[in-house]
Amino acid sequence: MMKKLKNHLPYLTLFILTLITSFSNFILEKNNFSSFILIIIFFLSYYFYDLYKKNLDKNEYDALLKKNNLLEKNINNDEKVFSFLNFLPFTIIILNEKGKIKFANSSSFDLFKNIEQEKHISSIFRSPYLLNAIENTTENKKDNKLEFEILPPEYKYLEAQIFYLDNLKLEEINKKILLCITDKTDSFQIENMRNDFITNASHELKTPLSSIIGSVETLKTHKGDDESKKIFLNILEKQSKRMKNIVNNLLSLSRLEREDFIIKFLDINLFKIVSETINDLNDLSIKYDVKIKNKISNKVSNISGDSILISQVINNLIENAIIYSGEGSLIEIYSEISKENNTLGVIIKDNGIGISSNHISRLTEKFYRVDDIKSKDRQATGLGLSIVKNIMEKHNGFLQISSTLGSGSNFSIWFPHINS
Repeated sequence: MMKKLKNHLPYLTLFILTLITSFSNFILEKNNFSSFILIIIFFLSYYFYDLYKKNLDKNEYDALLKKNNLLEKNINNDEKVFSFLNFLPFTIIILNEKGKIKFANSSSFDLFKNIEQEKHISSIFRSPYLLNAIENTTENKKDNKLEFEILPPEYKYLEAQIFYLDNLKLEEINKKILLCITDKTDSFQIENMRNDFITNASHELKTPLSSIIGSVETLKTHKGDDESKKIFLNILEKQSKRMKNIVNNLLSLSRLEREDFIIKFLDINLFKIVSETINDLNDLSIKYDVKIKNKISNKVSNISGDSILISQVINNLIENAIIYSGEGSLIEIYSEISKENNTLGVIIKDNGIGISSNHISRLTEKFYRVDDIKSKDRQATGLGLSIVKNIMEKHNGFLQISSTLGSGSNFSIWFPHINS
């Protein structure tokens, strides 16, 4: 009762004011009967206009809901059901018995751009596993659940729960199947990466460990001369160092990938770090008959970051260039400023054998190698470039790789530019 009175309060107020005005005119003997009639007419006009406006607003609201698939033909009875489904944070699609889409909530449009009413579900999902499951649910009137993949243009790994709407009382009785679809692509890919990492790490550690165990067993039973023992001891030393490198690199990656890993940013003399790294790798460059030219000026701008981590990046890239460019190669190291994005780059360029284009995008993957046999022979762990990439990201920079097979490679690291 009070709610109805509150809704009509404006009209009651206007009506009371009208009576007071008319009565005042009568008391003052103005005899303004025509004014009284006009006020009454105004009151009635306002009342009926407001009713018309409310009715018009409701019609516009109903049309808007229909356009957005919240309601279809039976808005009054289905409104609450479809409005609730529309605001759920996961994909909901309702089908009729023939597999045509009768309703799709707003979240479904975030996942699939081509959803339309009356389209058959097979035009949205090409997965035979899902279509068969929907058919089985329709025929057997039993709920179903499955996981399936969608292939290019965009890969997705999805979970679908399929419900037969036997107990849901909607106005349109031909709405029989409800699909609840969850995008599990990210979690699926993370799980695959974790499994791949464990498999690769186990494989990488197994190889040197087998060599160590074999050498130890041979030494225990060997009765030969000291020279032959020295061969097995060298194997032990070599494979132990390889295991140590793998473990150290894994620990470095783990540390870098932690969210709470913090870098203390200090000014770093880039010329000094590059010069020291070249000196440290002098014996290695002589071994592989590779010449290195440092073209970085001693007046180059400083960069900001962790000097130990930056030294690790520079060392890794120059060492790779020495080992993989080939005998007799020339390595040139120079700096460059990009005005386009205000970055300072260090470019390590070689004129060696180069890298095929189909490998470049995968070089920073953990344990990825271009030449697996050559890499293992040279004590490579397949983690170096992944570490470089992570260090550069922590320094708000990035790694850039370009190469032409037979012509050489460019490995560039780019830092935010600090003007001297």
